[in-house]
Amino acid sequence: PRIHSITSGEADISIRAITINKIRKKEVLFSKKYYVDGIGLIVRKNSEINDLKDLEGKKILAHDYTTAHTWVNKKLKNSILVDKFEMSTPEKSLIMESFDAYAIDYTFLKEIERKHSDLRVLGKKYTKEPYGIAISKDRKDLQKKINKAIKQLKKTGELDQIIAEFEK
Repeated sequence: PRIHSITSGEADISIRAITINKIRKKEVLFSKKYYVDGIGLIVRKNSEINDLKDLEGKKILAHDYTTAHTWVNKKLKNSILVDKFEMSTPEKSLIMESFDAYAIDYTFLKEIERKHSDLRVLGKKYTKEPYGIAISKDRKDLQKKINKAIKQLKKTGELDQIIAEFEK
């Protein structure tokens, strides 16, 4: 949806947690990477799922527009991939046992874990995903300005401070 908002002309940029990859580069421009996250998995705290092998035959939610969806399809072939949830949020559906695990950005899952004591994130990032700001192909001027700002934030250490706060 975030890439579509740019290609449809609704927006010039999209900022939140967009993985830079070859497919998306065909659609939009990207800034220089500003963060590296990865796909993670969250399960119910009392679940017996502790690693990838425990997911065999289990239902895993991964939104169809994410890199997590592609990853689950490739890496967890003996699992059941679902891309719909019943409650107002994926984490509420997970708590209500609509599926067994939720795959998406690790850092985002850590935030969910902080808010829901009955959920836990499995121990690691399973991929390395560079994040960038997606930009309309018609706006190379914005790409230059954004890259200049990212470079400045890195140089001053402000980007590291923002990331440290984000990762708490």
